[in-house]
Amino acid sequence: MNLVKRIGIFKDNLKIAVRAIRSNKVRAVLTMCIIAFGIMALVGILTAIDAIKSSLTSQFTLMGANSFTITSRGMNIQAGNDRQRMRNHSTITYRQAMEFRKTFNE
Repeated sequence: MNLVKRIGIFKDNLKIAVRAIRSNKVRAVLTMCIIAFGIMALVGILTAIDAIKSSLTSQFTLMGANSFTITSRGMNIQAGNDRQRMRNHSTITYRQAMEFRKTFNE
């Protein structure tokens, strides 16, 4: 198919589309409003999701989600009569804590 024929077909299709829009103005306006409302709702939902994500991230950061605390093993949970031998865990020294920090610091 040559270029002139394709351009002619495109012009005919465009004329038919414009004629259909003119004859059904209410339908065309209603369709455009529905499409605009859908895009607006989508943008609003995506904005709300980003705002919630940002708020949660900042709240967790304030609570210390980027850090943790090392404590001794003082808390034990025991169920029933299952007796276990108590282990003696050594205390972490300051030097070990600094080595740990150096190794795992982001």
